[in-house]
Amino acid sequence: MRGKKFSFRLIAIAAALLFSPAVLCGSATAQGNDSLFVGRPVPVAVVTRKVKPRRRIGRKRSTGTVRKAVERTPLLAVQLRLYKVRPDGTHAETNPTSQFYAGDRLRLGVTANQDGYLTIIHQRGADQDGQILFPTSLIEEGRNDVPKNKEYIVPSNCPPGIKPADCAYVMPEAGGQELFTIVFSRDLIADLPEKAITPAGAIGAAALRAIEGEVVKQLSQTFGTANSRYAVLIINKDRQDNEEIFARFPLTNRGPSPIRGSVQQPTFVKAKTARGKLVKSIASRRSLRIAKL
Repeated sequence: MRGKKFSFRLIAIAAALLFSPAVLCGSATAQGNDSLFVGRPVPVAVVTRKVKPRRRIGRKRSTGTVRKAVERTPLLAVQLRLYKVRPDGTHAETNPTSQFYAGDRLRLGVTANQDGYLTIIHQRGADQDGQILFPTSLIEEGRNDVPKNKEYIVPSNCPPGIKPADCAYVMPEAGGQELFTIVFSRDLIADLPEKAITPAGAIGAAALRAIEGEVVKQLSQTFGTANSRYAVLIINKDRQDNEEIFARFPLTNRGPSPIRGSVQQPTFVKAKTARGKLVKSIASRRSLRIAKL
């Protein structure tokens, strides 16, 4: 009789373990100290805020959350995806290591694994001033505080007067390297716009270099995720300084296509930045209406 009671207890314990949350969560908790993001494990650690210049702390985000000074949380990670725009305005994911030509229309998608602050900048080179693609007044009312696990695609949500196929970044006639710089941080960086009042703004190369000099270089980069064969997953692996991710996403522009005619050259247009200053930013002639809004 005692043996039967003992065996019943073993069965009950086994059933409890089998249906416990840790088991039901599967691979999300199987690693113990890992959290799943886009199907990939991201380490979880105790993160303590590292004091840095020009950081605005204690701000309440649009999600209603306020960052804690010390918290157990996944390390910062972002997923980058590149899309090529079809003539009808829809897009399909493409390999970022491909070679592109003048007139190719592209969109960039960025997803973060934490609530935080996102800025996306386009440059023709690391020593060139940049055009701010996000935040933009066309998305989320211009805010740059973003929730976790939501993909932001730029350009998108263009006004009705813009053709869907023209709501894109158009590769210019001049060949060379196109740089998309992604800055994602736990706290707001004062040198970057908190809220955009126009579709496009600008930032100087010196300001970007200053921010880059303050961030860690201990980043891991993985190609391919659970939901994308071409995605790039970037993780800040530094547990002592897990404040931000500063990453450059280079694309190769080969210039005029041998099988297509030339495209219109980029031109300079004036746009107001989030700080109300008039600056020069580059836009294709086909997107002039966006820049002038």
